[in-house]
Amino acid sequence: MTLYQIIDELVKCSKKEPNIHTVITDNVYQLNSIGDVEYTAICVTFVKCNTTEDIDNYTLNIFYVDRLNETRNNQVDIQNMGVLVLRNIINRFNKLDDETNIPYYDDLYL
Repeated sequence: MTLYQIIDELVKCSKKEPNIHTVITDNVYQLNSIGDVEYTAICVTFVKCNTTEDIDNYTLNIFYVDRLNETRNNQVDIQNMGVLVLRNIINRFNKLDDETNIPYYDDLYL
């Protein structure tokens, strides 16, 4: 898959999640400046590409973005939902193509 195809498929996989209302491929830090953003949101951003003769290795970030309530007592709920949603997106994407997949890592930043 090309970079364009990978990002496009990640957007499609994200939009299949029932609680995701906005999916963007822009800078996650500009999310609040978009006037019609409806949370919960997914942001897919390109980081870098390493290319060898046979393999293209892309690094992308997939951000799960939601809002805390005033008392912040929904923080664990948001983190839990973020893990579940990101896992669903990665699993859905990995089923598309035998040659293209997103590996799981031991660290997840919440």
